[in-house]
Amino acid sequence: MRIRGQVEANPHNIKCIMRRLLFPLIKIAVTLVLLFWVISKYEVSNLLKADFGMMALAVGIFILSNFLGAFQWQKLLHGQDIAFPYSRAANLYFIGLFFNNFLPSSLGGDVVKIYSVSRVEKRGREGLAATFVDRFAGLFLLSLFALGASTWLLVTVGQSVKQDILVYIAIVFVIFILVTAFLFSRRIGRLVYEVLLAPFNPLGLKDKFRKGHEFFHTYRHQYRLAGEVFILSLAIQLARVGVHYFCALSIGFDIDFIYFLLFVPIIAMAAVIPISFGGLGVRESTAPFLFTSMAAVAAVDPQGSLAVTTQLLASLVGIVVGLIGGALFILTRTSGKVEVPERPSVDSAG
Repeated sequence: MRIRGQVEANPHNIKCIMRRLLFPLIKIAVTLVLLFWVISKYEVSNLLKADFGMMALAVGIFILSNFLGAFQWQKLLHGQDIAFPYSRAANLYFIGLFFNNFLPSSLGGDVVKIYSVSRVEKRGREGLAATFVDRFAGLFLLSLFALGASTWLLVTVGQSVKQDILVYIAIVFVIFILVTAFLFSRRIGRLVYEVLLAPFNPLGLKDKFRKGHEFFHTYRHQYRLAGEVFILSLAIQLARVGVHYFCALSIGFDIDFIYFLLFVPIIAMAAVIPISFGGLGVRESTAPFLFTSMAAVAAVDPQGSLAVTTQLLASLVGIVVGLIGGALFILTRTSGKVEVPERPSVDSAG
């Protein structure tokens, strides 16, 4: 009776709850539909025959990449004058992976990291800038991999990528260059805010974005940090592409590593679109289209079944390693070191 009275007295609460549940439910539905489609269309029985040694190697490489990722994030926090210990950065990095993989809501791992910096250090905007640059650096390197691999195949092997795929890669890379210029150039920032967006400032959002933009300028002249982040991102993203490669080898999908450098970045960027549960289903449905577009790969995997199985195994690796973050979250939540925001204001991206 008490609950009923509260519901009747607060019908607005029901609408809020429904709105908050709607998007997660849609993401779960999309995930299930995509998984059902790929499993019914492609032969994935090799999933149960994967070589244990190769899969263990893939898990180990992914764990290593996350330790490197935590180190990179810590350096970016230090670039904002936030003295964040590595042990805490690593904990939050793995916890973030858990949230990215297991929660079908707008609560991403990046939100947990930013919220923790905001709560502990009282430096939320600086934490946001560091976390965004951390994610942006990884995606930038992936786009560079795809562009470099497609150029290498065309020039040295004589294999051309489908024109529409090549155009997509080029467009994405150009977008990253433009965003980089916007983030770190004061002149371009002024052009955007004072000229292009001069007539627009709904709810004062332009002023808020401009104020937050200043924290990205902190990195402008930190050339050593930029070099370190580039090298770390290079190692991290190579390792994560390597996870897919060893998952493929575990089922006998033995093709040149260059094809993974070309297509895994595109798959990863497609998975960033928040339409499914941790990107699950999006990666698997994208992979066969991409891999079978190359004649040399199609000769080994004409139906795309091995490409689908490879992505399922790579997703499994992410889930297994994500469980480490889940265990860390339980331990740190119990000790009061990590809190989760009830209403996150920032959504995640891998």
